[in-house]
Amino acid sequence: MGASLLRACLDEARRAGHRTIWLGVWERNERARAFYRKWDFREAGTQIFQLGSDAQTDVVMERAL
Repeated sequence: MGASLLRACLDEARRAGHRTIWLGVWERNERARAFYRKWDFREAGTQIFQLGSDAQTDVVMERAL
């Protein structure tokens, strides 16, 4: 299911004329980070994601289209 959804997102971004797609993933979610690396995303930095009163760190990933 994840691969189908990501493929649809990549296709839609291309159709819209974008050249890069970005996403944020929780730094402790190694399974998700590995999934995105498999799809040629690379880690580009970090950002804070506020979840209620908990400030969590997300890894920002990008992929050329």
